[in-house]
Amino acid sequence: MRRAPFFIVFILLLSGCAGDSFSFERFFYGINQEYQQNECRKDPTISCPEKESFDQYQKKREEISK
Repeated sequence: MRRAPFFIVFILLLSGCAGDSFSFERFFYGINQEYQQNECRKDPTISCPEKESFDQYQKKREEISK
């Protein structure tokens, strides 16, 4: 757990250097997708949904909010 503060600082520095090309939302969405896929694979009795890209996710959110 000692690595967590260093990881957070690294991400903040990276986002400052990358400008608009880096998105925290996109980053954390990807982490969440990977976590969900890994958890789903632990149970062989269920069918795992396909991964959805962040762009697909954003498009669906925009359609719902209209």
